Amino acid sequence: MINNFTPFPELKTERLILKKLEDCHVQALYDYQSNKANFKYVDMPVYTSIDEAKDYVVKMNNGVDKNKFIIWAICLKKSEEIIGTISIWNLNKQNDTAELGYGIFPDYRSLGYMKESLTAVLGYGFNQMQLKTIEAYTSYYNEPSNKFLRNMQFSYVKTIEDEYLNGALMNIYKLQNFY
Repeated sequence: MINNFTPFPELKTERLILKKLEDCHVQALYDYQSNKANFKYVDMPVYTSIDEAKDYVVKMNNGVDKNKFIIWAICLKKSEEIIGTISIWNLNKQNDTAELGYGIFPDYRSLGYMKESLTAVLGYGFNQMQLKTIEAYTSYYNEPSNKFLRNMQFSYVKTIEDEYLNGALMNIYKLQNFY
């Protein structure tokens, strides 16, 4: 596995630019994260101040700079407005595996943006990072996300009770050598 993210690997698709999180993304991240309804299937903190979003951007960029993981801001190509994030994290060099994380703002769901983003990120993960397997965990109850992963050729592995999420049911999917 290769996990050197310097310089930051900006990815471009037909309609999107996947780029490093920036200060200009803070307000949109705060707006998303301050409303629990935006992520009802995921146990994430609900932001109560803009400083939490600022801290998130700093924390994520520090992790990227230290090659611990990579996270992209999903931005519209025409305006560079952020519409979500996608990441490859939980890197395991011994097994050449990693975990996928993603979220898209509600106004941009069901428009093909996440499929476009994930296709680019999978290409990067398998081709540039030389991963052998990418895993994804999603709530058992999040049928849109479960269906999305199956449509993206991820194979269902099993359902677990996640000890980190108070026993919440999580489906595990994996994809091997897609590209």
